[in-house]
Formats: sequence, C-alpha cells, structure tokens
Amino acid sequence: MCGIIGVFNASKEVLERMPQAYCVQENRGQDAFGLVREKNESERKSERDVFVTKNPSEFSQQLMLLGSSGASHVLLHHLHAIINSVPQPLSGKGMLAYNGEIYNWKQLAQKNNIKARNDADALFFLLEKMPVISAATLNALAASLDGVFAFAYRRENIVVICRDRIGERPLTWHFNPSTGLFAFASEGKTLTALGLRHQILEPRTILVYDTAQKQLKEWHQKFFNLPAQEISGRTHGAPASTFLDEQQIIAGIMAHLSEACKKRLADIDNIGILFSGGIDSTILACLCKKLNKKFTCYTAGYCDGDMDLPQDIVWAKRVCEELGFPLKIKIIKTDALDSVFAQVTRIIESTDVVKTGVASPFFVCAQMAHKDGKRVMLSGLGSEELFAGYERHAQALSLQGPACINRECFAGLYDLWQRDLYRDDLMMMHHTIELRLPFLDYALIDCALSIPGEFKINATQKKIILRKVAIALGIPHEIASRKKQAAQYGSNFDKGIAKMAKRKGFSTKAAYLASLTDNFK
Repeated sequence: MCGIIGVFNASKEVLERMPQAYCVQENRGQDAFGLVREKNESERKSERDVFVTKNPSEFSQQLMLLGSSGASHVLLHHLHAIINSVPQPLSGKGMLAYNGEIYNWKQLAQKNNIKARNDADALFFLLEKMPVISAATLNALAASLDGVFAFAYRRENIVVICRDRIGERPLTWHFNPSTGLFAFASEGKTLTALGLRHQILEPRTILVYDTAQKQLKEWHQKFFNLPAQEISGRTHGAPASTFLDEQQIIAGIMAHLSEACKKRLADIDNIGILFSGGIDSTILACLCKKLNKKFTCYTAGYCDGDMDLPQDIVWAKRVCEELGFPLKIKIIKTDALDSVFAQVTRIIESTDVVKTGVASPFFVCAQMAHKDGKRVMLSGLGSEELFAGYERHAQALSLQGPACINRECFAGLYDLWQRDLYRDDLMMMHHTIELRLPFLDYALIDCALSIPGEFKINATQKKIILRKVAIALGIPHEIASRKKQAAQYGSNFDKGIAKMAKRKGFSTKAAYLASLTDNFK
C-alpha cells in the first residue's frame, strides 16, 4: 500500500499547497519518497526532474520548493513497502506511480522476459513495452493482473489513471475544463487540501488526460462475467443435487480460499485479523493457522455502565478460546466516544451513520494492531456479496426465487467500492496498515458466481454453502451457524452514536455526527 498524488497543468497556488496535501495522506507510506517535476510541453527540458529518497526531511524540503520551481506537472509517490523496497515514481520512456499488490507478477515477468525486482517494477516494464497506449492494450494488461492496484502512468503527453476492477485500492480525481487542471490522489481529502473538489474514480473507468490539449476522456475495462443461470444438463425445476455435487462445491471453495490467503500472505508473517467471531473472520483465522502464519485477532466494542458486553466481543472470546487463536480486545467507554467518532468521520471523509458505526471498531482495532507493529491485516469483507449473506438476498429470494440470487450477488459486488472498500482502505492506511481481502480473490469470485443460488440461501438460512465449508475446516457447528450481525450492531458502536446524540441534545444520530466535522464533499 502506498500514496499517490498527481497534478498536471497546475497553477503555482496549487503547487504551493502540495506540502499540506501530502501531510493529509502521509501515513499511507513512510519507507521511501519520490516526485517528478516537469514544465509545460512548450517549455519542457530534455530531461524530467526526478527525485527519490528514503529521508522524509529531504522529501519535505523538495515539496516546499514546488511552488517556486516553475513546474506545471508533478507526480508524487510515497511507499509502504511489504516486499522489496523499490522507490517510485519509476522513470523510463514514461513514468509510473503505483499502489497495490500484483500476486502473479513473477509469472508475468517470466512470460514477458522482464527482469523485475517486485510487482511495481513488473507493471512498469509491461506498460513500457506497449507500442501504443490504448483502451485495448490497457484492458488486456488489466485483465492479466491478478491483484489489486491503483496507478498513474505518464508517457509523452498522455496521463492514464487506472484501478483494479473491484476497486480495492482507492483513487480520487479532479478535472477543471476551463483551466485544464487534472489532479488525482489516493484520498479525497488530499485533493481537498489542494483546494479542489473531487470524486472517487469508478473502478471500471480508466481516465486518459492529454496534457497538451488539456482534454480528458474515458476508457472502460471489463468486470466479471455472470454465468448463465441454467446449467447444461439440468432439468428445469429439479433440485440442485441432481446436477451439481455439494462436496465438490465445498472442496472448490475451500481450495480457492486457501490459495487466496496463501498468495496474500506469501513471505509475510505477524499479521492481524479484524475479528468478530463470525464465520468469515473465523475461516480466515483457521486458514492462517493451517498456513503456519503468526497472527493476532483484534476485536473492539463499546460498553459502559450496566450494558451487556457487545456480541462481537462475547463471540470473539468464545471462538478464540475454543480454536486456540490469539486475541486482543479493547472496550471503549462513553467518555471516549466523542474522540473516536470525530477521528473516524475525518478519516473516512463521511458523517454517514452506518459507515461511521462500521468504521469505529475497525479504527480501534487498527490502533491496537499498529501499536503491535502489524503492517498487514485481513478482513472477511466480500463474503456477504459472494455467498448471499444480506437481507437483500433474502428479499430477492422471496420475490424471485433462487435463480435471481447470483444477479443480486453480482450487483452487490459491483457496488462494493463505494459502499465499503474506500472506507476500509482509508481507515487502515491512516494507521499505516495494508488491508487484504481474500474473499475478493478473482478466482474465488468466478467460482462463487457460478454456484446456483439454492446452495447459498433458503427461507431459513443465509450463506449455507460457506457454513458447510467452515464445518469442513473443523469449525464447530454452533460457531459456523451463528447468524450475521452487522459490525455497527455487534460492536455496540451504533448504540454509542445514539448515546452521544442524546447526551448532546441532537434529535438524530446523523445530526450529531454532522456536528463533529466539516462537509467532505
């Protein structure tokens, strides 16, 4: 995980704000720093000005000079290194600033006869090898990448910004057609610090900016395919067991999940798991244990006075004791709530009640994990979308039957970037922790979308097949069958928001949260 900032055809005033803008997202990486400065095309020198360092003071000095440098184009990168520290931006025919993890980079490098030090290196050389930068060539490249990413690539007068198709790695942008200013950053509040309004880049959209013409256009990349609902050889209306073997499905899911964890944790130990004692986080902990990884489970909740302990804490304790997982717990009292909610709303750039309630236990868990020196954490996000775990799946089942379930799963997956992914990335990276999501592995997604809906949900139970996977992993039936409780309720933080709203005299939870921070639009 890293931080990216880029401004093209920028005014002196915008460049003078770069030190403040960088400070907003500096926790995204402190292992190395780099920037590239260029003048307008008509004034450009034969060589671009590239600066890279591992010294934060030297980097800060360079940022302070941008306003008086005469540059119009600046690309900035700061690195959170997990494997092989390679400072960026990378420079050759073009230049690259990249944030992500490409799990098949070694195979791609070998296939394309590339000598690469890490995934950033591999991506850079793949881009450099392109004879032309086009929608077709970028779509082909993006489709070949097994991983998550957000990058900016500049060659000649073309700047391309692109994300992974699910949207795990964030990227926000701004374009002013009257001045020609094009800007982007990993976080929206970074562009706000530059004095610019912003929007989050939709993951299937590739933005292409011409620095000479000062024009912006869009290309688009493909998402996943939703298989046909009718399987060859299936008799219409026949039970699923007549055309698909349940044990084969369970084995397939388990194999894909195991591989998803294995490649996300290759050469990494001492990880954290956002843990609720639910089926998703318990499966991840079991798989980490099978991989002999050193890990710690983290759980947090709000409790004070004569309140009952949050259910997530009750279950986390029970599961970890029974299965032998290391667990750390933190309980937040009422007097600390105001500070927690103020920080959370600022970090996630939102005062939405649901987003704040979900993000608050993550905030406390990330604080603990950062103190313990964790640099990578796992989350079970994506499981509900793939295996029909939400009430909307139950409603779709009752209205349209099981044949519609994968369409509902597909729709939820498509919108995950704006509902959950941006929030969770910002929360973790505020604590300089990279969040990894095994349930959003591409091979697992393809597998899950091909499983008929009747294996996922019925009138009495959601995520049926995943619960059977849990039991096959050795998780006790009572734990595997626990019903989902949303994070804001299982942690009691929704009650905490209501408590503070009442204490401070606000009529609604939304009004209370809105009073804590500025508008983040």
